[in-house]
Amino acid sequence: DDIACGAGNVCDDLAGSAGEQPTYDFHGHLATAYYGFEERSVAPSSDQSGSLSDLYPQSSFDVTDLTLFVGIPIGDALYAAAEIEYEFGGEEIDLDQAFVEWDLQREERLAVRLGKFYAPFGIERFYQNAPRNPLVDRPSPYIHIVPGTYSETGIELLGKHPLLDGPEIALEYELALMNGLGAELFDSARDARQVSDNNSSKALGGRLGLDLDRWLQLGASALVGDYDDSNEDRFRFVGADVRATWGPLALRGEYVYAHVDQPDLIDSLGTPCSDARPLCPGLVPPLVPLGGSLVRRGWYAEATWSTRPRFTRLLDELNYVLRY
Repeated sequence: DDIACGAGNVCDDLAGSAGEQPTYDFHGHLATAYYGFEERSVAPSSDQSGSLSDLYPQSSFDVTDLTLFVGIPIGDALYAAAEIEYEFGGEEIDLDQAFVEWDLQREERLAVRLGKFYAPFGIERFYQNAPRNPLVDRPSPYIHIVPGTYSETGIELLGKHPLLDGPEIALEYELALMNGLGAELFDSARDARQVSDNNSSKALGGRLGLDLDRWLQLGASALVGDYDDSNEDRFRFVGADVRATWGPLALRGEYVYAHVDQPDLIDSLGTPCSDARPLCPGLVPPLVPLGGSLVRRGWYAEATWSTRPRFTRLLDELNYVLRY
């Protein structure tokens, strides 16, 4: 199982309860694939038309993803974790998580996390990998609006506080100060991920959630910061999420809205300039003016029906999944 327990990926057995031996976590997943493309145009009406086989090999086997996670408790209140992801046969190797977590209060009430962790925005981060993701890809809003496997470096406060016992109602909270997204955000959300900050400002993000009697979970997220090198252009993300479970039926969905200031101009190589007075150095003409802002928005809904198949003993569970 991937790390996805509770409001901020804090599992009950990470640090071990009083009087118990601490639990060491080691888990991961491996995904392999075969894909093939026909000789057909991807843009028949365009002057730059090309075939899919020009963009990708016509057929290939691939190790699309290998992820390993290890977590080690240090004493009663400290926990260290690291997760490495090996994608596309080794073309991309990322350290998705590497953090130390200090449990300030027992029973997940409040913890502080320092290092690299999944940005506290939305709930797709809890389901993005196998086996919690029942399909072979991610929802489109978490590819084109919010980067997939969006990890950030910074400091985070997270926890869960019970409000009522009957019915059981709990408040989940996460708040993080992070480096933020980088200079490519106006053009590509995925390429805007960065390890070190490209400017002097920091991003602030977080999520508030309400867990209603363990069958309905509601949440709202926000993320704001400057993304360009000169702290001129700002991004603002907001999101809403819902999860519900009725016996074998599980539903989840999210809405994501992003407002991104565009750079003043870009040069012929696509280099952005967000401070045209004075002009950014090293630009290659011709220069294309941009300015203004852009909006990206999207949503998805997913339903899963779980059954225990009677026609074979090889499967403990069979899931029927529909995502729109």
